Amino acid sequence: MQQICAFETSNRGYSDFYDIFNQKDWESYKYVQDLSFYYSRSFGSCQLITIAENHVNTTQTNNTSSFPVDQPFYLDMAHDSDIMYMLTIMDLDFLKQKIPSKYMDPTHQFISSWLVPFDARLNFEVLSCGSDNYIRAIFNGMVLPLDSMSDCPKNSDGLCKVDD
Repeated sequence: MQQICAFETSNRGYSDFYDIFNQKDWESYKYVQDLSFYYSRSFGSCQLITIAENHVNTTQTNNTSSFPVDQPFYLDMAHDSDIMYMLTIMDLDFLKQKIPSKYMDPTHQFISSWLVPFDARLNFEVLSCGSDNYIRAIFNGMVLPLDSMSDCPKNSDGLCKVDD
């Protein structure tokens, strides 16, 4: 019923189901969602890297008529689990902290409601400066630090040089 609240609120503006639960119920629900995303769609899944790489590879093709990445602007509508797969493949350090499943750790950093809220966005920008090309990732309006990726040095602007 807690999950219904979000969908009903999105649709109707409010849900009467909210009143059924107290603050502790909501904190527990949030933690369970964090555990679910972490252990099924991120670093906590022993199979996820293979699943995520296969998912990304199926969306990458050289057929520009069906997957027009040769255009100056490209839009791919994805689901929250797809965004988690991409963030995991990017090997970002801030997502790697293991979440304990036997107790609620209030200091954990992997918070699914922050990472993949309704209307989550992951944008990749390719920027040119002279003959050099750079990529940066903007996640829910925030520039992601890409320096934990193997070929990206630390850069305050989140830029990573792209080799041609």
